[in-house]
Amino acid sequence: MITIDKNRLIEIFVSLVKIDALSQNEKPLADFVRSFLAGKSVTISEDNSRHATGSNTGNIIIKKGNGGKMMLTSHMDTARTTANIKVIIDEKTGKISSRWKDDTWC
Repeated sequence: MITIDKNRLIEIFVSLVKIDALSQNEKPLADFVRSFLAGKSVTISEDNSRHATGSNTGNIIIKKGNGGKMMLTSHMDTARTTANIKVIIDEKTGKISSRWKDDTWC
């Protein structure tokens, strides 16, 4: 059975939210993923899709062993800037929300 550290999961999520990675500028998030997985028993590679997309990074491909029958995919870009985001965690309910630093809702 896998034990999940809820506080660590929230810490990782908040770190990801704060990375400003608009389309074609996903490299900061790709770098986070590489750093996060460094030293784990996985192989990390990058394809050459950046040439077709105009991005500053390709897709990050992570394999454990020889791969397998499961695949997880995700976008690395954000729909809008997160440069001035403030993450709010309600300690009572555990709900996570966000606002801009000027206190308007995202």
